[in-house]
Amino acid sequence: MKKTLFALLALLPCMLSAQVAENEAALVYHLPKTVLALEIDYTKTIETPGRFCQYAERYLGTTDAITTPTEYYELTAIRITAKTEADETRSYTLPIAQKQMNGNRLFINEKGILESINTQPAACSKCHKDEVRQHHCATSPSVIPLLEEQMLANSAGKMAEGAARLIYRLRENRLNLLAGDVEHLPQDGESMKAVLREMQQRETQLTELFTGHKDTQTASCTILYVPTADATEEVVMRFSRYQGPVPADDLSGEPLLLTLTAHKKSYKPQEEKQQKPVDAYIYYNLPGSADVSISYDERTMASRWLPIAQFGIAMPLPAELFNGKQKTTVEFNTRTGAIKSIGQ
Repeated sequence: MKKTLFALLALLPCMLSAQVAENEAALVYHLPKTVLALEIDYTKTIETPGRFCQYAERYLGTTDAITTPTEYYELTAIRITAKTEADETRSYTLPIAQKQMNGNRLFINEKGILESINTQPAACSKCHKDEVRQHHCATSPSVIPLLEEQMLANSAGKMAEGAARLIYRLRENRLNLLAGDVEHLPQDGESMKAVLREMQQRETQLTELFTGHKDTQTASCTILYVPTADATEEVVMRFSRYQGPVPADDLSGEPLLLTLTAHKKSYKPQEEKQQKPVDAYIYYNLPGSADVSISYDERTMASRWLPIAQFGIAMPLPAELFNGKQKTTVEFNTRTGAIKSIGQ
């Protein structure tokens, strides 16, 4: 919930925080800090052997049957996005005892970041929301899809032989249906599709009794990283084929390597300006930027350029802008701390 703050004085010149006496009323705001959100997409596959896996080659002629229960993970994609937090190292104090800045309004968001002065801040059109997406594929039925004749067989081999015969019978019936070599054809195209779909599903269930079943699940996780300086192949997380995402110090996984090239802002005022300090009211941010990339298994999985608030420098807005009869309006970018617009 946004708070409207009424500021009644100016900041002390060129100070990060004005001196405030004990028990003196004051307002505090922060410049923003950029946090990188590394979104990791991966899949988890569970392989389950079929009940008749040892008969797969004999009755179906395949050697690709699953014979051992297995669980493994695969990393599929990485996305680099940015979140915004308040920078506790760059906070500014506005004492409320002065009368110089009477009538000016400051809008600060719920994180303590300055949004605007003397104007209602624009509504957020796109807010970032962390989420973990997860999808489970349908699993095989727990009931064996056999008829009474096969279920009453006195051995696993006989049951497997009966199941194979059902598979071949389904295939033959499907071919006859497609060729029109049956006494009663479905009445229309939709009915034909429904019959063929049911026959295919039935054959798949029976075939999985020999070849086994794969259950694939997709999910994602997010790693937060606060940029402070250049980084060269820094391990931010590891990914294990048999455990999925693991901490950076867990050597069972392959490392995800972050490379960051910082472009920090610098500002050198002219000598004559240095002799006349600015009577500052509000500080805003002149943001820097960075080139960020993530590599895994010797492949670059993601790379992008991003503005980085903490790589910037704090710049003062002169108090003269706000002590006139006509109030100056300023709107700030809460992600970077830069000025979006300024006017009367």
